[in-house]
Amino acid sequence: MASDGFDPKVLRDAYDAIAPEYAAKFGGDLDQLDLDRELLDFVAATAADGLVLDVGCGPAQAGGYLAAGGTRVLGLDLSAGMATAALDGYGSLGLLAARADMRQLPLSDGSCAGAASFYAMHHLPRGDLPAMLAEFGRVLAPGAVLLLATHEGTGEFVAEDHPDIKGTLYTGEELESALAKTGFRCVQVHRRDPLPHERQSARVYVTAVAGTPR
Repeated sequence: MASDGFDPKVLRDAYDAIAPEYAAKFGGDLDQLDLDRELLDFVAATAADGLVLDVGCGPAQAGGYLAAGGTRVLGLDLSAGMATAALDGYGSLGLLAARADMRQLPLSDGSCAGAASFYAMHHLPRGDLPAMLAEFGRVLAPGAVLLLATHEGTGEFVAEDHPDIKGTLYTGEELESALAKTGFRCVQVHRRDPLPHERQSARVYVTAVAGTPR
């Protein structure tokens, strides 16, 4: 399994090893990203007082921004090291964090008022996309907003400095179609160029509204 590039143990160990470095390198990016803040503000506004998930949270740049604005946030990450970094950075603001696989979210049906996932879904093979979206649809209340951000393109890429880790690229149109098939509606697609210190791939953001949990 390790040779296919999507072994969760390999991925977990890699992120555990770099959690503090990752937080230092990318932790302040939102200050430069007007689009990210605008879309996160939209999620917060539609969630009211409900719980919002930050899935694949890393050091919780997105979740921390939401928590700073008064949103109730639960960060989930495959890496325990990243969940710890999220708590270290934003636990004082009320953010909670735990280890979890985004294909099996540890929450009851319809229990969440919103969800964001920034640069995590590319770590799953393309064939897992429908199941992942269905899991988001399961835990989101009807009318809740889902915000996804990922690397745009076609095919796969190999992670820098980690030849045993691959990433899946998606077009906005592919994500829009997959979300519609999973019961989401009102899909909107946005794009931005990468920051100089990021992987030099275009970035695609997709917002969608959850229907009735299945």
